[in-house]
Amino acid sequence: MRALSRTSVHSVRELDLAIGSLDRVGERFTCTPLLEDEFVMVLHSRHPASCGALSAKVLAALPHLDISSSGEHTDFRDAWLTEQGLARRIALRAPYLSARAILSRSDLAATLSRRIAQEFVRTDRTTLNYPEK
Repeated sequence: MRALSRTSVHSVRELDLAIGSLDRVGERFTCTPLLEDEFVMVLHSRHPASCGALSAKVLAALPHLDISSSGEHTDFRDAWLTEQGLARRIALRAPYLSARAILSRSDLAATLSRRIAQEFVRTDRTTLNYPEK
């Protein structure tokens, strides 16, 4: 087992399995999703916005933690806000390893996959919230 970058996976001659978030898999490979997960907002449990649904206006007003190392495509969130004439305010960019501590000690909000967010909620003072559709 070895780690591959997103670009090196295309040039590997012997590869039985690659697990990750790959944009393109090339002609020699096939891609099968292992799981699908929805995205949720994670906030400190005492954050004023943690009660009730998040409207586009409330979501845009929140200071956001942008996860720099996730590799997940969360552009849908910004596209949805743009359709409403709004934009997200990114207050901080940090890797996943820092996200738990940052969210449990600040008023920042982050978009995370539900499974990861549930682990944060289980162990820290954070809560899940779902934006209005």
